[in-house]
Amino acid sequence: SMALFHNSLDPSGYAPQAFLLSFTITGAVTKADEGKAVAIDTTGDNRMKIAGDGDRIVGRLESLEIRPASQGGTIGAVSFRFVQKFPVLAADPLARGDTAVGAVGGTIKRAAANLPHDNFVSALSGGIATLVKL
Repeated sequence: SMALFHNSLDPSGYAPQAFLLSFTITGAVTKADEGKAVAIDTTGDNRMKIAGDGDRIVGRLESLEIRPASQGGTIGAVSFRFVQKFPVLAADPLARGDTAVGAVGGTIKRAAANLPHDNFVSALSGGIATLVKL
């Protein structure tokens, strides 16, 4: 029989360059926040923040350039289409096929049914969800 080199498929980490844009990133952020889910910060134009509890996930923070306010403040590259693994909020009922929103401390959780369905959980294992952002 033929040898199989892969026994599972894992598309996580995919983010096409065509969907990468720069925004001002608000809040207390560090380089450790790269890779976290982001939400729209409606306090000003062209602002994003790390997705908090219940926030709609609109992108992923790809990279961060921390500058003083006099030089425009902190700028981040945000991807709007991606496949990424995120930790799930402890004891949350998030399941395969669910839409996710931000939770606390960089985790994600199951979205309320009335939120826009622009992401879905494709895999779930050991408290880590693979999220596909459409």
